[in-house]
Amino acid sequence: MVLLDYRENQKIAYTWDSATVSFTLSQLENQTLITFEERIPEDFGNEFANAQKDITGWLVQNECIKKVLEGQEPPVRQPLQEKWRTFLELELEGL
Repeated sequence: MVLLDYRENQKIAYTWDSATVSFTLSQLENQTLITFEERIPEDFGNEFANAQKDITGWLVQNECIKKVLEGQEPPVRQPLQEKWRTFLELELEGL
């Protein structure tokens, strides 16, 4: 993992395998908006990982982060993994 960009209280970006990941913070009225971006190359992954599993994992992490920032306990991950895996399968069927 290589740090690509860091601006305190604004942004962090780094490499994630052959992909790049960033989290950007911005003020939206009296709230903070966290924008997540991942750029995944076509050849991303290996026999243990692929882009669909990767993005499922990030969607789960984003829900966990949201709950913690709202002062709640982190949710159980397994139901979230199933939710997002199913969602992505349905979305990718149409491509």
